[in-house]
Amino acid sequence: MSQIADFVDDFASRLWAAPRPAGDHVVVYKSNSFDITLFACAINRIGAIPVLLSPKLDGAVVTELIRRVDRPYLLTDQVKLDNELPADVFDLTDRVLLAGRGTHQGAIDLRGWPGGGGGGGGGGGGGRPGYDR
Repeated sequence: MSQIADFVDDFASRLWAAPRPAGDHVVVYKSNSFDITLFACAINRIGAIPVLLSPKLDGAVVTELIRRVDRPYLLTDQVKLDNELPADVFDLTDRVLLAGRGTHQGAIDLRGWPGGGGGGGGGGGGGRPGYDR
């Protein structure tokens, strides 16, 4: 159980380090995994508003929902960026944050993002269990 708390703590610290995330909407649209819930907890922990979208939605629907949120942060993964989301998603978001393994042009890889002691999480998170999925 402490590994789960460490994961939430570490991700909250990383998100806190991003420019002005507190109070903003963070859309979570990534491949289906238990970590979606953990990401939502971390987003809430720093005072941002998690907007959870089903991984089953297609890219066109997600793009329209992102448009309605008005320039949110988008937390996604390489699979969704490469196969589901259109390139104009970058124009509709403030920042695109990449969770898990992989890279994508224009997305910020959270594995390398500073954290571990920022204001939102209150400390680092050890080995970040499950984070490198």
